[in-house]
Amino acid sequence: MTSFPRAARAIALLLAPLALVQPLLAQQIATPAVQAPATPPPPAPKALQTAGTVPWLYQGSDVPVDDKWLFGEMKNGLRYAVRTAVQN
Repeated sequence: MTSFPRAARAIALLLAPLALVQPLLAQQIATPAVQAPATPPPPAPKALQTAGTVPWLYQGSDVPVDDKWLFGEMKNGLRYAVRTAVQN
């Protein structure tokens, strides 16, 4: 009954160093990363709000229009708002 636990401990003691060395061996064997080709930027939207129109969110409101947001409405009636990226 005691021989199996002793054998398991002995095997565990032998395999533990291999488990520690395995990541180092994997780094040495790893192939160099292949860079993906650069993807072109997405096309600019074709229909944005014009400077003279009041966006749907601000219609009938006294809140000042925020220029960082672009508002629109699709042909199917879906309204959208997109905020431009903030540069740090």
